[in-house]
Amino acid sequence: MGRDTGHTMSDVDTCQGVPALSLESAVRNLSEWQRRHLPGIHLPSGKAVLAYLIETWGQQTSFTSLQNSTGFRETALRQVLKQFVSIGIVEIRKNRFSGRRLGVVATPMLKERLEEYAVLIARVIALHDSR
Repeated sequence: MGRDTGHTMSDVDTCQGVPALSLESAVRNLSEWQRRHLPGIHLPSGKAVLAYLIETWGQQTSFTSLQNSTGFRETALRQVLKQFVSIGIVEIRKNRFSGRRLGVVATPMLKERLEEYAVLIARVIALHDSR
């Protein structure tokens, strides 16, 4: 993932020499991780775009198809896509000669982030179960 952008998976675990996190702290850390690494997915439009990207995994799709599928207005979708592009989980492909947008596609980083998020959630569940 390249750069240090904040909380890591180890934030939900115990740190060396530090007592285990409370369940409340673990959930708060998970929420902070989500805001840093998957911004916008807490919004209805973000959830819809994320679901669409997962459904169309690996396929380039047009903005019109995205808009028709999600039912959100153009401005809401552009805001979510801008956030997703800025963190590298979505790519907007353009014709290199005309600059015209060809489509939207999820990057491999989205899969990495979702897998990491799943591990974090599993750790919170395990922390809860151990109580």
